[in-house]
Amino acid sequence: MVVEVFERVLEVPATPESSFYDLGGHSMLAVLVADELGDRLPITVPPEWVLLHPVAGDLAAFLADAVERDESGD
Repeated sequence: MVVEVFERVLEVPATPESSFYDLGGHSMLAVLVADELGDRLPITVPPEWVLLHPVAGDLAAFLADAVERDESGD
């Protein structure tokens, strides 16, 4: 899902190893990525998460953990 969002927002091909920054991402685009991810997930995704975890696969793992923590009440 993160790769799909990177591709749609950044308008370039991406892989799980792709870095948001290397694909041309910046803070304004991080807002768009975070908004779309938040629409697809049961949690709010702040843009800072995209900036702090710029590799698609790493962001996906971080988001999965965040969803799990939220659902378990941690």
